[in-house]
Amino acid sequence: MQLSITSIFSILLFSLLFSIFLAIILRNTRLLKMIKCEVVLVCLAVPVLKMLLPIEIFAWTINVDVKGKWVDIFAWITQTVEIRQEYRITRWELITAVIVLLGLLNAVRELLLYYLFLHNIHKLPELKDDKLHHTVDTIINDYGRKKHIGLKETNVVTTPSIVGFWKPLILIPIDYPAELEVYGVLRHEIAHFVYGDLWIRFVWSLVKAFCFWNPIVYILDGQLVKMLEIRADEKAVKNMTGEQRQE
Repeated sequence: MQLSITSIFSILLFSLLFSIFLAIILRNTRLLKMIKCEVVLVCLAVPVLKMLLPIEIFAWTINVDVKGKWVDIFAWITQTVEIRQEYRITRWELITAVIVLLGLLNAVRELLLYYLFLHNIHKLPELKDDKLHHTVDTIINDYGRKKHIGLKETNVVTTPSIVGFWKPLILIPIDYPAELEVYGVLRHEIAHFVYGDLWIRFVWSLVKAFCFWNPIVYILDGQLVKMLEIRADEKAVKNMTGEQRQE
């Protein structure tokens, strides 16, 4: 197996085409209503798999012939360099090894940052509002799940946000307004937990960290966030009254 220069161009082109395809869907409300969010998320997973396991590394694929100055560039980058007296490696293999190593270190960094984030979140004071705790329990039961979701009060967020996989917590801003607005936002945040959006975002953050060299991942990142927010809204308003939906 060898990750060739051609395969890198192929990954960039493939992910770019998919990002354009998703951008068209997200900007066309009528089209978005016709296609389920889950289908679009599966489509989004295709370029992710392409980036993590490019099919060009297998022997049965054929690289595209190049001409002109590209030949000299490719010849230079594929020349071997001597690392030690008994070990030689091509410049391309060296570049690939450095990129993979940086990607792995970046992914490990993301894991550590998320661990520290959760560790600090659990130190926050519990929200002393029995009515709001009851509202959360009612919503989670309405989604058909039996799970305790804690509430933490903090000034580091401006709108309620849910975090955590096994011990989920909802961060509530200090002096957050209107109960009706809180109810709708809480349904939205709990929908993120119920439908696995937290896991999707976590895995995607690792993919984005590992594939930092690909500029298309940052375009896909924005599209993924939009899609998950649209799906959470769709799930949240499903069993709400007309007044609650408007709010």
